[in-house]
Amino acid sequence: MQFDPTPNGVTLFRVNALGFGASMLAMFGAMFWWIGMSTPSIYGEPIVIGIFGGIAAFTAAMYVLPALAPRRSWGYVLGWIQIALCATSGTGTLPTIPVLIEFAKGEVRDWFDRRPIDPRKLSPAATRAKIVALVGYYTVVSVLPFAAVAWIGPLEDGNTANVATVTEAVAQQASHAELRRGELKLTALSGPQEVRAARLTTGTPWELQSQSAPVALTVWASHCGPCQLQLNALARAGSQPGTTTKHATYALDCEKNLGKVRQKLGQSNISSEALCAVDGLEVDVLPTTVFFDARGQRRATLSGYHSADAIDQVARAVEALR
Repeated sequence: MQFDPTPNGVTLFRVNALGFGASMLAMFGAMFWWIGMSTPSIYGEPIVIGIFGGIAAFTAAMYVLPALAPRRSWGYVLGWIQIALCATSGTGTLPTIPVLIEFAKGEVRDWFDRRPIDPRKLSPAATRAKIVALVGYYTVVSVLPFAAVAWIGPLEDGNTANVATVTEAVAQQASHAELRRGELKLTALSGPQEVRAARLTTGTPWELQSQSAPVALTVWASHCGPCQLQLNALARAGSQPGTTTKHATYALDCEKNLGKVRQKLGQSNISSEALCAVDGLEVDVLPTTVFFDARGQRRATLSGYHSADAIDQVARAVEALR
């Protein structure tokens, strides 16, 4: 089979491929922007950058680059196959060899009425009309995701939205407030807790009772993705003047993955005291931040990722207890 599409087929293919690729890149770009509006720290996360960068590279390789490739090149043939896959997927059927051969001969799918069109039978005026329609369609499709993100605004975390409820519960001074997956749980205070640990850097003993100040202890692990985001948030927490809360972190796998734990802490530029081999503290979710008052009583628990502002808000409520 000789791969020799008609000039009209070439033009319509390029517009289809470029438009579809641009709309896909716009959709993922808007999604990245939306997540970043809620959690700005993701812009510095290598994992997140790698995922979205890989998606963008894949989209460009599948649609944008083939549309710009010279005729009869492998990239160009791949682009035609991609257009065939997209066009036939809307009918619920898999593309067959005859379908691909038809596309290779110059036939393209009209994405508006789902009927195949033969560019060899289109007049120059009809071809231009199709191109204008496709350009207009893909322009709207590419702009809509960004317009939707701008209209919706930042994604509000269910946990963060209920932090005010936690601070109110803490202010009652009669219960321990635990926020997990957006649900608030109140339990009676169990008295001061004896939490002991070893400092990660020096190995010297660390005791909760000897801190003489409120403590916010964040439990995490090196293999936990959200934990890295939490560490980045902790690097910005507690920076307001007059704050008395001491921040500390405890990596559950610090004894098994000491090198990786130190690397994660270094990447976050966190100044909180790093602990290891903690005894007397149990959590069910990673990450989890536990707030103790100056007497060592467990006053609040935030399970899951929370922003620096949310952590500071709960810390101030615990500091206000007398």
